[in-house]
Amino acid sequence: SASLHCSAAQLAAYMSDATGETISYQPVPWHVFATFGFPGAEELAQMFKFFTDNQVEFLAKRNLKKCQELGGLLADPVRTFKTLPLKYVCPVPPSDSYQPSRSQTLCISSGFKSCPGLSIHQVDSELLLSAKRAILQASDQMMSEEMLSIIKTELSCAPEDFSLNAIKVAAAPADVLQFPLVLEIFVHEAVDDAFYIRALVNLNGTDGVRSLHAQLNTVEFLEHRFCGRKGAMSLSPYPLTNSNISGYSDDNAANMASFIGAAEKALPRVGLSVPSSERLHYRFNAIPADVTYKDVVAMAEEVKTDLGLAYFACSVNFSCPGKTQVGLAVAKSLADVSTPEGRHKCLTMPPGPPPPIDAPMHIASMADSVFYNNYGRHNPRISSQVSDFCWDWTGIGPEFNPVMAVASVGGKLFVGFTTPAHMWPVVEKRFSLLGNGIATPCTPFIDPQ
Repeated sequence: SASLHCSAAQLAAYMSDATGETISYQPVPWHVFATFGFPGAEELAQMFKFFTDNQVEFLAKRNLKKCQELGGLLADPVRTFKTLPLKYVCPVPPSDSYQPSRSQTLCISSGFKSCPGLSIHQVDSELLLSAKRAILQASDQMMSEEMLSIIKTELSCAPEDFSLNAIKVAAAPADVLQFPLVLEIFVHEAVDDAFYIRALVNLNGTDGVRSLHAQLNTVEFLEHRFCGRKGAMSLSPYPLTNSNISGYSDDNAANMASFIGAAEKALPRVGLSVPSSERLHYRFNAIPADVTYKDVVAMAEEVKTDLGLAYFACSVNFSCPGKTQVGLAVAKSLADVSTPEGRHKCLTMPPGPPPPIDAPMHIASMADSVFYNNYGRHNPRISSQVSDFCWDWTGIGPEFNPVMAVASVGGKLFVGFTTPAHMWPVVEKRFSLLGNGIATPCTPFIDPQ
């Protein structure tokens, strides 16, 4: 605060007293901040370096009494925070300030076998607008009008080539320049019994699990309209609202300090030696019915061991209206994060948007981990069969350590694995129980510049 001489830790304590929430201060070294990858990060880091190197001289030149007079803020910092006028609070940016980000965008794709009566070719823009309104209404204010676009695209290819791979390589629609979440329904004029939905998800606005749920809600809505369902339409609620414990404690901040410390040590190695210039993506969409999620967890543990890695870095989703709330839990075993209490204990990075996937510090932070994404169990009220599923992060490069994504939809298990090419031969045998993996192309987006 301009009218107080106190440390950041003291400010966090004052804010905790004023708000009734636990607020912790976790310092980030200036040279680490410089690697975060967003525009201006290096310049801000230099400013922080100046404050760090010259804090005694800097504070000595400030007239604290004059600052207090100018700001109207006196000796009680807790009262100051409690009575801070709303006009000083930064407003939510208007929708026209939205900026897409290739390296912070997920691509979540699903395939469907149409149920009888679902005339997917008759879906038009007016119906999709109604679907959007229904999804927003069912989202419990988690999404707003400015966050979501639903469109339909007819793919031109041979009918036998109409597949999830085909829609994955389709050019991103212009809507990604305006909306954090774009659901794109793909159809083929010669195919009546199958369609795909691709979600492009800007992680600054929402998250991948919610985008999968929005896809399933879209199919629910269309089936209700086309299949003669009786009664008022009621879309399935988001299934994971209370699956995690909120709050970020001093123990979590200590986890973060250790995590950042390890990343700092790995940072100098980023970009120096890349064993392979290629990244491989495989998905498993025909997993035998007798394979369970417990089996998949065992495979993941074996993969981590085979690669000589020490940790799992696991995404942890929280519900918060209108913004992304995804934290990161770091654990030596997936058993440690199998419960809400375990995930909270292992929570390392606080909830919020993740850094760009190609930021050097992000790459370094995963140097000793498998990045594990459990998308949970979804049981939508649909008759169409979910036939395929794929997780992808646009802009992910060959240096980023392996990523594993798992989802259960309608009782069917899906697994995805993306890895630097040189690691695949080491772990390929571990996935033999899942059936044949399908090599999957990366999704194009927009120019990274």
